[in-house]
Amino acid sequence: MTIKNLFDPAKDIYRTIEKVITYNVSQETRLRAEITEYIVTDSIEEQFEKHTGRIGTGELNRFLAELREAREPPSRNGRRLNLLYGTQVRSRPPRFRFFVNDPGLITRDYGYWVENRLRDRFELAGVPVAIDFVRRPQRGPSAKRTRGRGLGEPGSPSYP
Repeated sequence: MTIKNLFDPAKDIYRTIEKVITYNVSQETRLRAEITEYIVTDSIEEQFEKHTGRIGTGELNRFLAELREAREPPSRNGRRLNLLYGTQVRSRPPRFRFFVNDPGLITRDYGYWVENRLRDRFELAGVPVAIDFVRRPQRGPSAKRTRGRGLGEPGSPSYP
């Protein structure tokens, strides 16, 4: 039987297929609506928990240690990037601050790789995530000049 013959109105096969499909859809509409509502509600609650959740500093630092072992960080002019430590500074949406030796060594590729590993490890798929790579705060006499804030944030008086 060819497709042309299947939809031939002279044959009763077309009507039979139509009735079977109509019957199945009408019988399962209520059940499908209940399942969809349950899945959507459950998914929304799950995403909200991820959106508002916090990740401990210790867990985040163990994650950064795994990143250092998994892939060699980028380097430029003989200087290699060093991921020192990190913390979550905000939730709703999650914002992370990773302290590094030189933020200028971060490449776009490496930044995206870190973000993707973060999403995989902490199941943050579908949640907007912000990562700031900042220079480690200075210590010693130069820290007195910036009152321990390191180089500060872009736009602040202590930022170069």
